[in-house]
Amino acid sequence: PLGTNRFDSPPTAGSAIPRHTNFFIEGKRPTMRDLSDLPEIPKTARDFIENGAPEGKRATALINAANAMRHAGFDRKHTSVRLVPPALKIHLTPREIATTLKIVFRDNNVKKEPDDE
Repeated sequence: PLGTNRFDSPPTAGSAIPRHTNFFIEGKRPTMRDLSDLPEIPKTARDFIENGAPEGKRATALINAANAMRHAGFDRKHTSVRLVPPALKIHLTPREIATTLKIVFRDNNVKKEPDDE
């Protein structure tokens, strides 16, 4: 029956979920102005958003989707808006999602241009 396990309903704003994902749960989505001039979502990320991932490949699929969005020019906020809901839907924990996004968007993972050195 519904409500018997932690996957039956989405987390609430007061639940133990990383702070940077609360904006989505509380309905604080980016405005159209925030979304203008964004690049096209890469195919890897679109596939994850639309189809999720099979058990055993879920974390890897999220990593690949987040990396694809970062390389396409998306920042962590916009990547989270797109990838957190499907990641929760395939039963990745909020902690797994937050850790993955933190690692993908860590400064030393961003490829520097030669002039930046």
